[in-house]
This record gives sequence, C-alpha cells and structure tokens, in this order.
Amino acid sequence: MTTVGYGDKSPRTTGGRVIALIWMFMAIIIISSLTAGIASSLTVQTMNDEINSVQDLSKFEVTSVESSSAQELLNLYNIEHNEVIDEKEGIALLGNEETKLFVYDEPILRYEIKRRGLENEIEVLPKTLKKDYYGYSFPKNSVLVDEINPVLIGVLKTMEWNSIMSKYE
Repeated sequence: MTTVGYGDKSPRTTGGRVIALIWMFMAIIIISSLTAGIASSLTVQTMNDEINSVQDLSKFEVTSVESSSAQELLNLYNIEHNEVIDEKEGIALLGNEETKLFVYDEPILRYEIKRRGLENEIEVLPKTLKKDYYGYSFPKNSVLVDEINPVLIGVLKTMEWNSIMSKYE
C-alpha cells in the first residue's frame, strides 16, 4: 500500500501527493497494528502453554496451602514452594505480586477470587494437575445418611450437575 507500481503512475498534483502521503502513513499504521495484535495473541497463548504438567511448575515461584492436597502433590514431585495458612493468604500474595503461582483447589480459588472481585486481576488457568474426590462421613447408624443420600442422588442426576461437572473435566 506504500508503493505506486513500477513508477509509471504517480501522483502529479500537490493534492494527489498529499493524499498519497496520508494513504501511505495510514497503511503503515494499519499493518503495524495488525502485526502487533498477532504478536500479542501469540505471546499470551505461549504463556498459558508454559504449564502443561506438574514438572513445569518448577520454573516459577510457587505457593500453596500447607497440609493441602496441592501441597502434597508439590512435595511428591519435589517442587520447591512456599506455604501459607489458607487460600485467602495465598490470593493476597498473588495480588501483591509476592508470588507468581498459587496452586490450590480450583473451585475454592474461583469462589474466593470472585468473592473479592479480582476476576480481572487474577487468572485461574484451565489446567488440572491432579483430580481430587471429596466424600462425606457420618457416625455409624446416623439418621442423616437416610436424609442426605436421596438428596445427593437427586442432585447427581440433574442436567445442572452434569453441566457443572463438564466445566471441571
């Protein structure tokens, strides 16, 4: 867009030359913006792709909650990390940029980040490093078992539950 062909055709009048000059600068700005947008998009994608496995965490300064399954996983893979008392302290460290990564249970992190209104400041990566299963326990012969089991089974059979679970698989 900044060339005029083989040179056989070029603006001859002052007005034509001014329009050609403006056209060339606009073309350079448009092409530069397009190139910057593509480069930015590729850079963000590369950063998200840096963590593909637990071993990739060793490249970063990592924090986790002590005595949690996430901390147990980091210990299992010998990944050096700092420990905090709870997720609130870990999210505060992220917000203050005192740690680069905070590894903990995704549902709890999402809830706490949303509760604090930090959705635009802290990103939860869609990577699952370890699946955890939760259970409930009651004293033997508890009457609560007969009350809670039908409710849990009813919830597990709903479309809403399947929709929620599909987000975490």
